[in-house]
Amino acid sequence: MATEETPLVSPHPEERALTWRVIAAILSGTIASFVAAADSTITSTLSSTIAGEFHSLAIISWLGAGYLIGQAATQPLTGKLSDIFGRKPSFIFATLVFTLGNLTCGFARTRTMLILGRVIAGIGGGGCSSIATYISSDRIPPRYRGIWHSMSIIAFTGGMGCGAVVGGAVNDALGWRWAFIMLAPISVTAGTCMAIFLPQEEMGNTSFRLRLRRIDYGGSVTLVSSLALFLIYVNSEERQSIVPLFLAALLFAIFLTIELRFAKEPIIPLTVLGQPTVLAACLCTAFMSMTIYTLMYYVPLYLQLRGHSTSQTGVLLLPEPIGGGLGSFTVGLVTSLSGKYGIWKVNQPMCIVIGSVGIATLSLHSPPVLAMIYQFVYGFGYGGLLTVLLLALLSAIPHELQATSTSVLLTFRSIGPTIGLSVAGVLFRNRLNQPAADPNEQGQIALPNSTISYQQLHQFHADYNSDQFQARHMYALHGTFQLAAAFAIVGFTCAMFIKNHKLSSSLQKRENTGPQAENDVAQEPEPV
Repeated sequence: MATEETPLVSPHPEERALTWRVIAAILSGTIASFVAAADSTITSTLSSTIAGEFHSLAIISWLGAGYLIGQAATQPLTGKLSDIFGRKPSFIFATLVFTLGNLTCGFARTRTMLILGRVIAGIGGGGCSSIATYISSDRIPPRYRGIWHSMSIIAFTGGMGCGAVVGGAVNDALGWRWAFIMLAPISVTAGTCMAIFLPQEEMGNTSFRLRLRRIDYGGSVTLVSSLALFLIYVNSEERQSIVPLFLAALLFAIFLTIELRFAKEPIIPLTVLGQPTVLAACLCTAFMSMTIYTLMYYVPLYLQLRGHSTSQTGVLLLPEPIGGGLGSFTVGLVTSLSGKYGIWKVNQPMCIVIGSVGIATLSLHSPPVLAMIYQFVYGFGYGGLLTVLLLALLSAIPHELQATSTSVLLTFRSIGPTIGLSVAGVLFRNRLNQPAADPNEQGQIALPNSTISYQQLHQFHADYNSDQFQARHMYALHGTFQLAAAFAIVGFTCAMFIKNHKLSSSLQKRENTGPQAENDVAQEPEPV
């Protein structure tokens, strides 16, 4: 039976020494996480240029959505598959897929090839960032994970924030294709370093053929298919048919049946979602990611509406990744020293709420420094929150379920932005077609559909005076920013259901893996 095979991962994680080779391997994973996160936002400043070259606006939404769909649809598989085949081989394979995807984008000559490349890059990027997290968790005791995971979070938030900056700078210097091509050697280097420095895992006597038999093919296919159909549906601008949504629901129901009744080694141990901390952490990261990505894609529009160039906009966006890095480092350091994270599960989401509400109050006449302050505040909150959520989840479950459970958390973090950006996009377009709240505006501007050419859009803009168009866009942006603030408030509410667990100073295994396991962990008193 599959469950009787010798596990690939060492059964004694507490015996793994944190040597300089392991540290070098973890740093290699951190580099991969940075470029994977940067790739998720690198198109935000390239969209107009790429749309102009391919003579279509329809491609804009898919530049970001294609990457996120590939990432979210396959990320749930990375935990179990890396358990079966090993962290090192799985990470190396992910870096190769990521490299292939970005090279495909860089040399694409058709829209279809470019979108396909974004999906492939998303699959590889999701694997790079998630498996790097598993490697850290395998080697570092819970109490000290805060400072180590904070480095990964700094890389992730820094990559998200710098992606737009780097994309715009490379486009100005070399052209948009090099923004994708330059990521390839970095990811190959990260994979090579991981191959060299990460010590070989215990393979046992299990052959490759027997490991293939351990894969839950039915659960894998139905889960990936259902997520892909759902994400394609929510990212489609015209949803005239609900067939994809119906098929997604049907396939997900089949997936649940397979996991609960037939799978010998489920891709996702669904019992962990019965634990309050795990479920609350997953929902919190989903809603907060909706907030952050909505702001990340629409704050640049606000800055450009105020007359800033692409390069100037990139510089004005830097407070967010700076705040994210500082927030993650602060939370990681304090939790490693104190062994507690209770107060941070309140402070960090509150910062996101304050920052997003502040952005929603901006106007075209607001002092420019306000936008930078609000970006820093919600960036600080998000960077620290990602560290808190990961620590809370890992402290609430047994060690043998940490990789698969972490993959669930990361999947929610990937699905959130796709849903949030889709809803925000619909709201933005609808408000553009509504009368502005400005009493000086008269009439109604009809927004052209996304199938027109990029040149036609420029002509459309030229048909209206700039004041009227600024007011219309600001009206639409206000609605989008208010939606982001609403997402943040829901995420803050979810964070309040996260329980406070003691962060152990050693790597230990617990036998109890059921929903009641969380209640068996020593818990801290709630913060006053």
